[in-house]
Amino acid sequence: MFMNHTQTPRTYLISLTLAVCSVLSLPAAMGQFTFTPQAGLNINWINASSEISGLSMESATYTSFGGRFGYIFLDRIEVEVGVLYNQRGGQMINTNPGADDEKWVFKYLDIQPQLEYKIWKQLGVYAGGYYGIHFRSDRNVDGTWEEDVPDRFDEADLGISLGLRAYLGRIFLQGQYDIGMTTLDNQLYTDMNGTTTEVDFKNRTIQLAVGYHFVF
Repeated sequence: MFMNHTQTPRTYLISLTLAVCSVLSLPAAMGQFTFTPQAGLNINWINASSEISGLSMESATYTSFGGRFGYIFLDRIEVEVGVLYNQRGGQMINTNPGADDEKWVFKYLDIQPQLEYKIWKQLGVYAGGYYGIHFRSDRNVDGTWEEDVPDRFDEADLGISLGLRAYLGRIFLQGQYDIGMTTLDNQLYTDMNGTTTEVDFKNRTIQLAVGYHFVF
């Protein structure tokens, strides 16, 4: 189903990453450095820009793990760069005659610059972006897995992230929403009335994670 397309411009994410790295290079005396390993689950689905007759886009649960390097200043603000392995994708249930149900797993190494603001000591909100370097795509068609699908979905994934972290001492629980901006695929669908609709497909992810916040 998926094929290569021109990537969304990455200028804003590159600028954000450079800004975060500049802050991380400040002298340690001005603040505190952090390292945050984490692991969790991605509840992911492939968002269609328009409804398609007979096609339902369903969620699937995948894995996420990695760590973030950060810098705290003014006690409440932390800038971070995360490096995480993330699986995204979803299920497509197709009830049209002769059509197959499909499940996709897209595997990425994500670079995630973020800025967190602590509302209270135990609660922080954050926003940022992610750039997913694509490793491989696996597809399940009607229950049979086809691993490392060749020449399918070879692009990186770019998006923005919004999240919330609750701290229990150094342990934290995280909820994050990732909004993919890269078009995974673009298809033309014609319904029974002969009406043709152009549909874009993009990643959407709810990430639930737990981790430990080391402060140096």
